[in-house]
Amino acid sequence: IEKELETAIFKVGGIRESNFGDLDKIKWGRSSRTDKGVHSLSTMISFKMEIPENAWKGDDYGIEMANHINSYLPNSIRVFSVLPSTK
Repeated sequence: IEKELETAIFKVGGIRESNFGDLDKIKWGRSSRTDKGVHSLSTMISFKMEIPENAWKGDDYGIEMANHINSYLPNSIRVFSVLPSTK
């Protein structure tokens, strides 16, 4: 699932080509992990995303950005929202 997410985020411009394929470079973190064949209802990920600071203008909950990422994901994987975090 992480590879699918990374690829979709890369396709929407959220990961630079020079960082693609190396989750350590973008400080990828997750709230939990699952083994192959095990499902998760919800997992939160965090990483350094390459987007303009005004990307949330008019999209306070990050729904539009999530839908854009979802357009590159299989139906079995969904992003519900994309939000900035504090440092």
